[in-house]
Amino acid sequence: MTVPRRDAAAKAAHLLATGAVTVVFCHGDHVHITVQGRTGTRYCGHDPHRGWWCSCPAGTGQCSHIRAAMLITSRRPPHKRRPWARGIPGKR
Repeated sequence: MTVPRRDAAAKAAHLLATGAVTVVFCHGDHVHITVQGRTGTRYCGHDPHRGWWCSCPAGTGQCSHIRAAMLITSRRPPHKRRPWARGIPGKR
């Protein structure tokens, strides 16, 4: 199936919808992902020193591979325990 040319956000959504994205490793700020696309496998990820990176030739830092990686690895702030909930059964 040939995918018509689209912007990076639409391509990222397509990659996710078709199961082309695989998270190889994810721990804290370190992420390694493979993306199987029309032109082969791309490797992308994130680390604190390098930021987001990708092996594709786009070189823009916001390619569809990185956008897909960002969509599935977004970080939530750590859960903070509410002090008023201590000691109440069923509350954390």
